[in-house]
Amino acid sequence: MAGKKRGGNAANAGAANVDGAPRKITQAIVLADSFERQFSPITVEVPKSLLPVGNVPLIHYTIEWLASNAVDEVYVFCAAHARMIEAHLRLPMWRERFPHLRIQTVVSTGTISAGDALRDIHSRGVITSDFILVYGDTVSTIGLTEALEAHRARAKKDRGALLTTVLRRVPPRHETRSPGDSLTVAIDAGTNQLLAYEAVTGRTARVPGAVLEAHEDIAIRHDLMDTHIDICSPEFIFLFADNFDYQNIRRDLVQGILNEEILGNKVFAHIVEEEFAARVSCLRTYDAISKCILRRHSYPLVPEKLLAGTGSYSYRRGNVYIADNVQLARTTDVVRNSMIGTGAQIGEDVEIIDSIIGPGCEIGRKSRIVNSYIWNHCVIGEKVSITNSIICDRVQILRGCSVASDCILSYGTKVGPDTKVAARTHLSLLPVPSDDDDDDDERGFGETGDEIARMMDLSLEYDTDVVGTQGAGQAWPRADESSKRNLLSFRRQRAFSDGEMDDDPTDDSEEEEMEEPEDDGGFEREVLETVTRGLEESLPVANVALEIGGLRLAYDRALVDCSVGALGALLSNIAGLCGEDAAPKTIRAHAMKVLKKWSSIVSKYLSTSAERTTVLNAADETLKQHPVLYKVYPFILQLLYEKDVVDEDAIMAWAAAADGSEAHRAACEAARPFVEWLRNAESESESD
Repeated sequence: MAGKKRGGNAANAGAANVDGAPRKITQAIVLADSFERQFSPITVEVPKSLLPVGNVPLIHYTIEWLASNAVDEVYVFCAAHARMIEAHLRLPMWRERFPHLRIQTVVSTGTISAGDALRDIHSRGVITSDFILVYGDTVSTIGLTEALEAHRARAKKDRGALLTTVLRRVPPRHETRSPGDSLTVAIDAGTNQLLAYEAVTGRTARVPGAVLEAHEDIAIRHDLMDTHIDICSPEFIFLFADNFDYQNIRRDLVQGILNEEILGNKVFAHIVEEEFAARVSCLRTYDAISKCILRRHSYPLVPEKLLAGTGSYSYRRGNVYIADNVQLARTTDVVRNSMIGTGAQIGEDVEIIDSIIGPGCEIGRKSRIVNSYIWNHCVIGEKVSITNSIICDRVQILRGCSVASDCILSYGTKVGPDTKVAARTHLSLLPVPSDDDDDDDERGFGETGDEIARMMDLSLEYDTDVVGTQGAGQAWPRADESSKRNLLSFRRQRAFSDGEMDDDPTDDSEEEEMEEPEDDGGFEREVLETVTRGLEESLPVANVALEIGGLRLAYDRALVDCSVGALGALLSNIAGLCGEDAAPKTIRAHAMKVLKKWSSIVSKYLSTSAERTTVLNAADETLKQHPVLYKVYPFILQLLYEKDVVDEDAIMAWAAAADGSEAHRAACEAARPFVEWLRNAESESESD
């Protein structure tokens, strides 16, 4: 067994006031560095905590949330890009908006981990009470009053109650989880003491046998996400000072306590059910959290209520936000979950879908931007197409260019006219670092690439094969297959990987087998999103079918479920294209266009008439949700019949089913003309 870590000082270091009164929570530590490299090359130039999310620097959300929880002092720890963060936090708007809040930066440029940061803060002696510990990439609406009171009460009774960590209940595959963020915890149901904390890499999670023996009532949960929001006693920071080898809060300190390497201390859990909290830990969660803000899941942290100095927004139907002083052509189409920043100029016939446009941007006529993030003061020429990408400040993309999925165009880069930027391209004005450079992408220069170029008069030879003859930028290494789950376009997540955890035959601890949880409709939603994106972006049918096949494996679903989800998605999209008041002629035209191309995505997974009947039964509910389709359901059935999606036996079995549901009766009544025609045709064939 590993040697015991030092814990004596933590147990005796000023835990309470002399009179035993509970300590008042007034302090917070914000770790502005993530000590990771998920946003390269962007964070080589600008710290992640200052990247815009919903056109607001990310750290604004964190400080706004801390202020709402009556925190009086915030210590913002920064190592890389410290000058940028310090300058930003000195802006007058902070004092104007939060006059009661004292914000102070703590700078240590040699720090490479959260453990180093906490040791540095301990050496300064600024933490004098219980405190909130959070990363500067956190977006949260959680009210901490209940958790703080519970932490105080425990600390008063038990000086070993070192830490209360906040866990949020979300489905295992929730979009705000970072890739691989599958967690199993064991919690004492009576006291909320955290007994086990295991990252799950397979379908099996391990709970030590000693834990099961020592506690009578244990809740084992796999539906909780670690928000990395902690309420800490002052002793918490002493443990990092005493154990200099501790670098990671969860892996080192929390596991050390749970494995009894640090004696006499305990960790407790505070579980939230409804409130929002997530970290922008990678590109996928950047996309997911941005969408959550636009969809108002983070209320009251929504665009029209947020933060002085970021512009004023009007909220429109479909989760569309338009700032003041925007020039928007009448023929521009801004579609669902989109935002246009202040001072932006949008030309004629521009399509903006599921995207955020930053302040001061110019977008030329007939351009199309889908699920992308255009940051501040960018210039987008005419007839430009951008999909699933991040375009940083002051980027220029000239006429006729296309930017494929999962590209990052860092600060000040430029793409020449009629250039096609390949998928997963990363561009920067800075040269690609050598193997000898520091591994942490946040060990940055303190200025953006274009500022460095101006200061140093850099004359780099740009990759004209990538950026075009009039372009400017260096191609950085693309995202490889091992990091594909960190891509903007990869908006799905598996709760478990294909492999099991390593089975150690020498391990005598008891194991509890965890069944894969139900997806709560997640599979159907994601198939709908996949098919919708395929229709909107005119993707090859084979590519979309491949994605649906991947979802089937991820959710452990049957082949027929793919067909059920695909047909439901196609019917929903047909209804969406038409509108509820559309004439039958219009609906038939859209149905013909969609099903002629996409019906194979339904038939691909079907092999028996019984499965085809299952698909028709499932379609009953889709029609109930979109009653406009009843007008032309005989026509739709005929198309499905002609495309071999369904056959005579399946249709007759579906029509004859003794199902008394309202949805089934309505669908059968709508389809009656075609069913009768098919029945008569079958009778005539038998007579012949």
